[in-house]
Amino acid sequence: MNNNENRTPKRKHMGPGPRVAEKPKNFKVAITRLFKELNPFKTLITIALILAMLGSILSILAPNKLKDLTNEISSGLVINTKNMEKITTDITSNINTEKLSTRIPEILSLNFSQKNINKIILNPDIKQEEKNKLLKILKNTNNNIGMLKDLSNLDDNILTILMPDSIYNNKKITSNDKILALKQLQEEDKSNINIPTSIMEVILDEIEIDKVKISSIEQIKYLNIMKTLNKDSDSNELYKKLDQAPASIKKLIEPTMNLDKIKSISLLLATLYISSALFTYIQALLMTNVSNKFAKQLRGGISNKINKLPLKYFDKNTTGDILSRVTNDVDTIAQSMNQSLATLVSSVTLFVGSIIMMFYTNWIMALTAIFSSLFGFIFMALVLSKSQKYFVQRQKELGNLNGHIEEIYSGLNVVKVYNGKKESDKTFDLYNKNVYEANRKSQFLSSLMMPMMGFIGNLGYVAVCIVGAILTMNNYISFGVIVAFITYVRLFTTPLSQMGQAMTSLQSTAAASERVFEFIDEEEMSSEENIKITLDKNKVRGDISFENVVFKYDNNDLPTIHNFTAKAKSGQKVAIVGPTGAGKTTMVNLLMKFYDIDSGDIKIDGI
Repeated sequence: MNNNENRTPKRKHMGPGPRVAEKPKNFKVAITRLFKELNPFKTLITIALILAMLGSILSILAPNKLKDLTNEISSGLVINTKNMEKITTDITSNINTEKLSTRIPEILSLNFSQKNINKIILNPDIKQEEKNKLLKILKNTNNNIGMLKDLSNLDDNILTILMPDSIYNNKKITSNDKILALKQLQEEDKSNINIPTSIMEVILDEIEIDKVKISSIEQIKYLNIMKTLNKDSDSNELYKKLDQAPASIKKLIEPTMNLDKIKSISLLLATLYISSALFTYIQALLMTNVSNKFAKQLRGGISNKINKLPLKYFDKNTTGDILSRVTNDVDTIAQSMNQSLATLVSSVTLFVGSIIMMFYTNWIMALTAIFSSLFGFIFMALVLSKSQKYFVQRQKELGNLNGHIEEIYSGLNVVKVYNGKKESDKTFDLYNKNVYEANRKSQFLSSLMMPMMGFIGNLGYVAVCIVGAILTMNNYISFGVIVAFITYVRLFTTPLSQMGQAMTSLQSTAAASERVFEFIDEEEMSSEENIKITLDKNKVRGDISFENVVFKYDNNDLPTIHNFTAKAKSGQKVAIVGPTGAGKTTMVNLLMKFYDIDSGDIKIDGI
């Protein structure tokens, strides 16, 4: 035996415990191997990813339909300004100069007979000055329009004689109404003309808008209502006045909702949301099924493998590490399979799709939403970059603390015998304080994630509302576009954080899969199928001989046993004595064939 310092590797019996997420040695190789192992489930995974993509696409299409629904509802809550303007324009054009020049003389029924003229001339109540004006008008005026303008300046007594009560189109028109109409028509401000109803009824023709007929009386009533409004009138006053409008006009301008269209859009929206939720639900079921079956397959492979590994593997690897591969690493792979892949696909689809739909809807609003959100994400990235070092420090200090605790508790008797309790407590307090500080800083900075995400979303909403309001006021967009973009801001910001989480999770998955497949790919014990000679248990005596045996542990530079020869006959009691590291336990392990010798022979009964 070689009594040297090359000792048998000491095994550590650490529990499985939570393992710190780590990065893979080679991400590409690890992911390629993982997907290769997932080949039996590729059909289910493909279907799940397609469903995740379809669910995201339907979610992207929904805001555009929500915009249409909002516009349809909002249009039904306000008066029809388009019809209101058309009614006003048609009625105004109904009172035009050409019509007035043609009909007013007929309606006024001016009587310039010699009898009437003499009646005016001989009337002592009429001033001579007014009489002279009339004679001058009769002498100089060559057209009806000019005559009407001059006549409007005459005394009412003269006009009463010239325009007596008369019947026009079965409507009685009094002399006073004629005089008032004559003078009103000469007003320079045509928007404030107050022509008597009796005359307006015969001047205005019936008009038709959207197959609704508006009579002359209804036109007059509408004009009288509109005259009571001014530029300072608010919407409430406007609605109150329009409630007094004739039924035909109210039918054209009052707020009305197209319930059939609203119903169809609502059904389409419900279909989109329900289909999206259904696709997501089915995708989650498929991925859960795949992840659980794959985890079962991995655990079965590990369980089968662990019985084929040589003892030297367990000497090189701690028990806790092996248990961690069976539990934590497999669970990490299963959880990531269940969440990360589908989340990554749906997030990318949502992110790209929302950008496309935003620019399709309105490029100004799209740029507003993107820049306001990116500003928040840049700020968040700066904060998170500062917190990363504290997470690394936390895991390092936690490892120091756990290592110290394990050493003290496993060697508690030694600590007490050598009065090391005070020193161990002091060391524990130091490690515990370091863990506390690192944990406090890392948790504080990481806890800023949700408030910052809320800030980014709210910042996007505010920017969209402000820019949207300006564009709506200038008739560039409708109110529904603002509602759609509020939804797009959420669809745009959420996938960014989800993609970051999914990529981090995939890093952990790749690292975990590396460890699992590394275990599965470990070299197994040599096959014993070629051994033909066996011992007969009924005839075996138990003579044992070591002949020039050489053995070296994999991690040692020199052999632990070198050219060792010894014999133990059946029935003998043999003591194996030597200092620590001499190879006593190794001899028994070699005899049990837990390890293969490098050279020489170990024989039982000469075999």
